[in-house]
Amino acid sequence: MTRIRIFALGMATMLGLSGAQAADLVVGVPDWPSAQATANILKVVMEERLGVTVTLRNASNQEIFEGMDKGTMQVHPEVWLPNQADLYTQYVEGKRSARMSPNGVDASQGVCTTKATAGAHKISSLSDLAKPEIAKIFDTDFDGKGEIWIGAADWASTQEMIKRASATGFDKTMNLLQAPEQVALAAVDIAAATGKPLVFYCYTPHHVFALHDLVRLEEAPPDGFNVASGSDGTAGADEAGPAGWNEARFHITYAASLADSAPDVAKVLRRVKLDSETVTALTYALVVERQDPAEFAKAWVKQNKDRIDQWVQ
Repeated sequence: MTRIRIFALGMATMLGLSGAQAADLVVGVPDWPSAQATANILKVVMEERLGVTVTLRNASNQEIFEGMDKGTMQVHPEVWLPNQADLYTQYVEGKRSARMSPNGVDASQGVCTTKATAGAHKISSLSDLAKPEIAKIFDTDFDGKGEIWIGAADWASTQEMIKRASATGFDKTMNLLQAPEQVALAAVDIAAATGKPLVFYCYTPHHVFALHDLVRLEEAPPDGFNVASGSDGTAGADEAGPAGWNEARFHITYAASLADSAPDVAKVLRRVKLDSETVTALTYALVVERQDPAEFAKAWVKQNKDRIDQWVQ
């Protein structure tokens, strides 16, 4: 062992850091803006307050949970429930290799259109999309069917949208488009600016509601609709009708091993507390203002010192 290595280990001991805490912490980064913003904020907090070197790694929900289970990743910044209930059941309740922060952020999801479109064409419910005369309003490629963005290909909510379309019947009248969120949001911006009809999967908190006057289409109550999706992202077989989404929440989730290897890190992750208004502002900064995520996170942490103090105390 070199003198430099011995010195480094000695300093870690003096600072009260275990070997695991002094090592890299890998935070998985899903492909939506609020999760990207939170991941960068966690990186700044961990590095500036705890002296932990943090690596951010782009990955899907499945990959992050697998990483927490195998020890190659330690943090998921934004796990949605009930969307990721399958992964929660497998890794948090089953294998117990992941733990979820008790502090969640209230959320909702569904299908939206612009208020102008809803008013002009008398569209109020999801079942309206199953009517050929309504679907035709959203036909942009003149193939006789409308288009609806239902989410990114690897989102659990996208699989639920496919089931919802089948149960409601608009899979016969609408083309179900899967694409990255940034592509869909660009289309929303253009449609809102030009007055063209558009219908798409939507969720809150999200900056798109601060930019445009949107309405969420009504759906049947969620009673009797049991969504069961496999951990590989495929839809399950347990379904009972075109019901509305249950209200959602999302939480930071982290590797259970951190409780022993890096207890200070685990403690902070349990204490991080955000809210819908804050998350909307985070996404607005990254997507609308096009701020660099890393630089934005540094500024945000500096501006929110009192809040960070509560997390780290």
